[in-house]
Amino acid sequence: MKKTLLLITTLALAGCNLLQAPQSPEPNTQTETEIPEQEIQEDIFSKINAEVANATITTKELEGFSTEGSIATFYEIDNQIRKIKVTHFGETGKRVNEFFYEDSDEPFAAITTLHTYNAHIIDPEFDESKTTVESQTLHFPEDAESKTGDDLLLEAHELLYIFYEPPFPNEENEPDNLQSYAKDYFSLTYPSTFMVQAADTDYGKLISTDDTVIIELYSPLWSGEPTNLFQRSNEDEVATKTTTSTDSNSSLGTGTTRTTTWKTFEAKDGLYTRSIEDNLFTGPDGSQTRYTWSIQYKNQEAYDRHKADYLLIKDSLIQYAD
Repeated sequence: MKKTLLLITTLALAGCNLLQAPQSPEPNTQTETEIPEQEIQEDIFSKINAEVANATITTKELEGFSTEGSIATFYEIDNQIRKIKVTHFGETGKRVNEFFYEDSDEPFAAITTLHTYNAHIIDPEFDESKTTVESQTLHFPEDAESKTGDDLLLEAHELLYIFYEPPFPNEENEPDNLQSYAKDYFSLTYPSTFMVQAADTDYGKLISTDDTVIIELYSPLWSGEPTNLFQRSNEDEVATKTTTSTDSNSSLGTGTTRTTTWKTFEAKDGLYTRSIEDNLFTGPDGSQTRYTWSIQYKNQEAYDRHKADYLLIKDSLIQYAD
């Protein structure tokens, strides 16, 4: 019976086309004396994001949701789900859905963000730096009747079913083998294919158990310079790209500018290639936050072998706020 229910709900989700552009929300009407709904919700989102830094974290790879795979991360405090973040990877883009919970198994809000690539991922013209981003916030039950709201609630129900579902009889119960890694100003989860290495304050470092990939992170409390991840004396810079866009979901508020720089370096002795992704957020008042990723790999085969691990680790990052 459980298998039948799971199949039905999964098929229902497959028919919802999760990579559709979000629909425009209904106009927000309010009197001059009301506190704007957006400000209230942003405070709630910030509060929950701060709380889940200490949550029990479970990450699951999902099947049947998207063409290139999906990863869901569940944040649980005192046996109560507080947040679910799911990323659906597609051939022409990816969709990131975040569900927020209080004292119920029903989410009170969701943020859905569509990343649309400039071309198919196998097209020679594909350029990740040209990705466009659209984001929409929905509140429940108000937006439950909209097409986007209905699709999101259906997905939230399916995700909770997957999370709480006990193993079927005679089905092997494989552990997720994920561990938490927390430092002063950030936390993340990583699979058993990686090990934590010592790193300076504001930095994190993970190395694959087969010794072919090194993942590093710079994530200070606010901003700074990730000097340890910039070009090193034994490296040549072989590629660089920079894009600037607006980020309405940043903790710095509406009107925040996001500047992302990608650089690729090659070791002068040819032993590895290293790529960094540097993200600098500048708020309307000039305040800044930052995080920077670096992945070093011995060859393309090593990168391909650990790409899913790298995406999982990146997707699990939680930055702390004071």
